[in-house]
Formats: sequence, structure tokens, C-alpha cells
Amino acid sequence: MRLPEGESLDRDQWLYVADRIEHQLGFDGQPRALALHHQPDGETHLHIAWSRHDLEHDRAIDPGLYRNKLKEVSRELEKELGLTRVRNERDPEQKTLAPGRNEFEQARRLGTDLKAIREGIRDCWDRSDNGKAFEAALAERGYILARGDQRDFVVIDPAGGDHALGKRITGAPAAETRARLADIDKGHLPSVEQAQAMQAERAHLAALRDIPRTVPGLGDGIPLPQPARGAGPETRAAERPAATVEPPQRTEATPEPGGEKLARARDHSGTRDAGDIAGRLTGGLLKGAGKFFEAIANLFAPPPPPTPEQQKRDAAEEQERETRAREVADRDARFRAIMEQQRDARRRRMEELRREPPGRDRDMENDHDHSRGRERER
Repeated sequence: MRLPEGESLDRDQWLYVADRIEHQLGFDGQPRALALHHQPDGETHLHIAWSRHDLEHDRAIDPGLYRNKLKEVSRELEKELGLTRVRNERDPEQKTLAPGRNEFEQARRLGTDLKAIREGIRDCWDRSDNGKAFEAALAERGYILARGDQRDFVVIDPAGGDHALGKRITGAPAAETRARLADIDKGHLPSVEQAQAMQAERAHLAALRDIPRTVPGLGDGIPLPQPARGAGPETRAAERPAATVEPPQRTEATPEPGGEKLARARDHSGTRDAGDIAGRLTGGLLKGAGKFFEAIANLFAPPPPPTPEQQKRDAAEEQERETRAREVADRDARFRAIMEQQRDARRRRMEELRREPPGRDRDMENDHDHSRGRERER
């Protein structure tokens, strides 16, 4: 039993819920086991298990249409406990049926929106009339159509989750699905493992594209210089700041400004600026390479010894696991003792019935015959 997000019940209310469900399913008085699971995010849910073995009549109790019974008692408990009212009917806009347990747990581990994924696959199915169109529609959403091991076709979402292309998604039986996708050669489709590897590679490349283009070592993330598109040599020269050159002192050996020596000085100045930039780039690249190899070395280095706080925490966790194991063992022992007592009581009852005198049954039959004779006389 699971509650909507943000709602909670105390221990007595959980026990009341278990008693109501037990009565609704016809398991009154049967041995049962209850477990409250407390999740790290604060969510709490209840697991209930009953023994269906009726020891008195030596039969298995049939709960009947238990899904309908659970829906009915859930709606009643929502009213009584002030919980969020849930509808028994599906959302009219939802075309797909509820997923299986494995698919639900897979989406929970991957952190994906399972409802949106299934509805997206259904939309691709409704918009296509053959296999090629369906495969192209899936590709537009980032999905990959693969061949399954047990199913004919499986859809792999961008996170690597697999979704069997069955009636609960498409609304079409298996024969109709095969007929519509008959123009696809299953031999050319990737397997589930290959499609998942392709999706993982796509995610890796997308992550690399999101990394900003910077030169390591040159300041804090200085971007690489990018020349403007369409800019000619004159435009780029105009954008650069003009170098400031002090006018030389006029001597007999100094020619007029604009002479050959001044031009040579400018050429040497430009050469020094280019050499300085190249040196800075080379130093930054070497520094970045050093950081990269240092990270690789740290990755393969042995882990550091645990700190005293970590040792205390590990010891406390180990003690907690041992305590839980002892509690489970004690609970199992009590359950076995109860079942053994019930078997002993049933065995003693059978022995008492076998020890009853044989004439008792004959006297009861005679009394029954006399009563029938009196009824005929009347």
C-alpha cells in the first residue's frame, strides 16, 4: 500500500488499513506478516502477506476478484483517512495501459518519465502506417527500434531503457504489429544491447558538445579566439589595437621616420608578440596535459585508508544489519511456532474423532430415521 507524495499515516492508521484490507479479502484470522518500508526521501509504504491455508477446513482461501475489492476498499479508506481521492478510471488522454513491474522499476532507477515515453511511442505508432515510417518517427524523438530476444520488437529510449512493443503500448495485437512492420528486415535491426550501447554513445557525445571550448592553463577558462565570419584582412587588422611606437631621437645616423630601420623594428616587434602567444599556448597545453595525467594516476591509485569517523559509521551499519537479521530470524521462529501449534491442534482433533465409539454414529442414524418417520406420519 503506497500513499500519494506528501501524505503520511501513523502506525495505528497503517494497522487499521491492514485490518480493513484483510476483512475485504476474506482473510480474517489468518496468519499475516506486515512490513513498513521507510525510503530515504521520506516516503513510507506497507507490504502485507497472508497465509491462505485454512487449517480448520483444510483448504485454500480464494480472495476472488481481489483487484476490484482492493479498489473498493481503497476508495473507502481515502474518505475515512482524509487522503487524496484517486479515480478508478484512466485519464481519457492516456492511450497506453499501465506498465509492468519490471518496466516501472527500470524507469525509477533511470529517473525517466515512463508515462511520457510510452505515450511518445504510441504517438509514433498512430502517425505511421508502415515500418519505415514508424522507425523514422521514433528516430525523431531519439528512440531506437531494436529486435528483442523474447519480443519481436523493442524500443530503446535515450536513457537506455527498453520497452516491448506490445498491445499495452500500441493497442494492437501481435499479428497486426508484425503485419504493419513487415517492411522492416529484423536482421538489420540492432539487438537490445547494441541499441543501448548506441544510446550511451550518443549521450557521451552530447556531454562533450556541452563542454565550453577553452584553453587550459590560460587564466580561468579563457575562450579560444574565434575570427568573425566574413571579415577580411583589412577588417581584422582594423580590429587589432595599434602598437604604440615611441618616435626615435633625431641623430645623424637616424633616418627619417618611415625609413628602413623603423620598418625592421616593427617586424621584430610583431615576431616577439607571436612568439609570446605561442609560448603561452604551449605552456597552457602542457599544464592541462599534466592535470589530465594526474587525474588518471589518482583514478588507479589505491583508496586511502578509512578515517576514524568512517570506521565508526561502518561499525554502526554492520551492527544495524545484524540486529535486523536477528529480528527477522525471531519473527520467522515465532511464525513457525504458531503454525506448529495449529498443526498440533488439528492433529489432536483428528485423533479425538478417531477415538469416538463406533456405536455413536449408529445411534445418530436411528434418531434420524425416527424423525423422518414422524414427519411422514404428520
